[in-house]
Amino acid sequence: MKIEKVTVNAKIMDIVEVTAANPTMTMARNVPLSSASSWSKVTFAMTEGEGEMTFRLSDSQAGKLTPGMRGQLTYKGEKFVAFKPENS
Repeated sequence: MKIEKVTVNAKIMDIVEVTAANPTMTMARNVPLSSASSWSKVTFAMTEGEGEMTFRLSDSQAGKLTPGMRGQLTYKGEKFVAFKPENS
């Protein structure tokens, strides 16, 4: 079954930065040899009453977004595709 892209009007409700330690992280003279990974959980509310969705975005993707921002959210299944903010 093919999953189609969906585009809806949405508002960004919340952005939470998540940092997870790499389980294979090792130390050398108390200095980490590999860094932790980080990403952001971004929650969108559909403006036509379809509920909320939360996606995992890279820091570079989330860095362009702010809570309260409105625009068009595109997703495919449970995967974030894009968010195009409204022109102010």
